[in-house]
Amino acid sequence: MPTLTQVASKVDIKDKYVGETKHQRRHGYGVYKYDNQFFRYEGQWDNGVKHGHGKLIIGEGGYYEGQFERGEIQGHGYRVFGLSGSTYSGQFQQGEMHGQGLLRKTSGEQYEGSWVFGKKQGEGIFTDAEGGVYEGGFHDNRRHGEGRQVFSNGDQYDGEWVLDKRHGHGLQRYSNGTIYDGQWRGDVCHGEGSISHVSGVTYTGLWVNGRPACEPVRLEHVSEREEVLSVEQGKPFSLNVQCVDSNGEITTLESGRCFKVAAAIKKAVSTRKSKMNRSPSPSKEAVSTRRSKTSPSKDTIIPVISTPFGYTAVQYSILQVSSISSQDELKDDDSDPNSGKKVAIENSPELKTGEGDSENDLITTSTTDVEMKSPPSRMRRNRSGSLHPNLFTQNTRSLVMGMKLNTIGSEESKVQKKDEEFLDTLISPLPAQVTDGRASFNDLFIPPPPLPDISHITQSSTSKTEVSPEKESRSDSRSFNRSPSQQSSPRGLSSKTSALSLKSKKSSEKIRAEKERLLNPKREKYALPGTYVVIISEVTDPPFLDGRLPDLYVELRVVVPKTSREQSMDKLLRSKSRLKAVSRIS
Repeated sequence: MPTLTQVASKVDIKDKYVGETKHQRRHGYGVYKYDNQFFRYEGQWDNGVKHGHGKLIIGEGGYYEGQFERGEIQGHGYRVFGLSGSTYSGQFQQGEMHGQGLLRKTSGEQYEGSWVFGKKQGEGIFTDAEGGVYEGGFHDNRRHGEGRQVFSNGDQYDGEWVLDKRHGHGLQRYSNGTIYDGQWRGDVCHGEGSISHVSGVTYTGLWVNGRPACEPVRLEHVSEREEVLSVEQGKPFSLNVQCVDSNGEITTLESGRCFKVAAAIKKAVSTRKSKMNRSPSPSKEAVSTRRSKTSPSKDTIIPVISTPFGYTAVQYSILQVSSISSQDELKDDDSDPNSGKKVAIENSPELKTGEGDSENDLITTSTTDVEMKSPPSRMRRNRSGSLHPNLFTQNTRSLVMGMKLNTIGSEESKVQKKDEEFLDTLISPLPAQVTDGRASFNDLFIPPPPLPDISHITQSSTSKTEVSPEKESRSDSRSFNRSPSQQSSPRGLSSKTSALSLKSKKSSEKIRAEKERLLNPKREKYALPGTYVVIISEVTDPPFLDGRLPDLYVELRVVVPKTSREQSMDKLLRSKSRLKAVSRIS
């Protein structure tokens, strides 16, 4: 009878098996090499089949180690995929991943959850290569059912999924703070839903393919009167705008967009013809002014804006009346401007002119405006002791007129000071926010033109042509030292010299006036009458749905305020036109 070694050697030669046998069958522990060198098994055998714990080595580094049942990989095991390097640890059935298991890939992806014959199905947790994590239902290797997805960029979605896409009701929280709560279809917002954008924009309503069904496309100026807005000099005004969709309807379902306001003044067209009769150059976005000979600075760039009204405009400032300054104005208007002690000139013996005289009106002024003096001794008195009306001297009349002029001058200075304080309290316009599709800019103000830039003007630059006192004294000494024969000149020469001196005197006076104008520029009280353009631009940051509305241009005309007579005539004409319209209807 052959020994066990001889039997093993015979089995090893014939069947390529080395191990335990029973009744000429592989039974117990043994190593089996298949005809296909790609496979090899090491483990438990039972009556000639793999059964129990074993290790099936698969070529190119792959293998399975775990439970075998009647020759099949079944039960709990550990699988290494040779080509990809992925690993799986979990339940198997008929050689497939089935049941609960953990699959890890070299790319960083991993799935831990339920498997059905090699596919992710049921509840599980999936982590993608970028770091995103999904926890919820799966079907056929895809997200399906209720689930929560945390994306790699920080976005988060809680809701329903259909075949790996957001579908049904869900709540999306974006990493920037935007929140959408509503219906989804095909991975985009579709159906009823509401959004709260990080910029402050809110919308509640119907969505179609990821966009609001009532989405604004442009701005519209709300004007109850004519298209061109007329504003009187020195008066604030308001602008009302609304967001409209492609059908011209107001998008009342949206709120929160922000808009800023700017202004420009219509550019004057030069009527002078060029000497070379050149054709005009095309309009540019910016125009550089000429460099002054006395200015060391570079050329000043003046922005030029193309308007839809057929002309270009130069950028101009626009301001807003602050609420604090408005309250201060109300307080100043309620207070008496002539508060304080007043002096009644009526009781003054110096200004007592008798009844019926035109100068006998009551004149009041502040004690700080005029200083009372004792009556002059030259003034004659009548029998009652009062001053005679016909002997109201010129000095007293001058005093009264001077007091009146001082009062008027002080009032004008107060008004001028108040205007300057008002201009200094104006602020840059605050952005306006849309509410239910509408926005308003209140208390806007077109300021006076800015003062000219005199930073480059110096005393030396404005007095180059003036004659210095030293030169003047030298010329006088030279003429004094000359002999009478040298000083005497013919009549024609003397007249020519006098004309030249008169001309030089006029030119020096003109230079002094120009110097005074440049060094002490006059500040305009109101904006100049003319045509202005108000530009309203959206500044929602960040833009809502990656887009902003186009700019709105509103034409504005600054006019000189009408007098009381003109206003009364306008009212009369309007009332007459109304009466005519009523008579026609009746």
